[in-house]
Amino acid sequence: RAVAEGRADLAGLDALTWTLLQEHDPVAGSLRVIGRTTPTPGLPYITARSDDAPEIAAAITDAMDRLDPSDRKALHLRGLIEIPSNVYLAIPTAPPPAS
Repeated sequence: RAVAEGRADLAGLDALTWTLLQEHDPVAGSLRVIGRTTPTPGLPYITARSDDAPEIAAAITDAMDRLDPSDRKALHLRGLIEIPSNVYLAIPTAPPPAS
């Protein structure tokens, strides 16, 4: 909104946020995409080592499965994918801005 109102020059959005803005907020029509990054997995769900990660993942999957199909579609939820940490951590991280 700040970009559309001229209070900011640009914004960095994840793909899902941009998709939802295009679907639900007319302000998206006044904006333009100037660049895209290569698609990568979304942020991971992280829990303490002492928690039962598989049980938590199963609960999240169950919660998504119980949603009405129209709600899942509106939220763009297609499921939970387990990505091994070594694969996830191999995704390059952008360097910090120059000082």
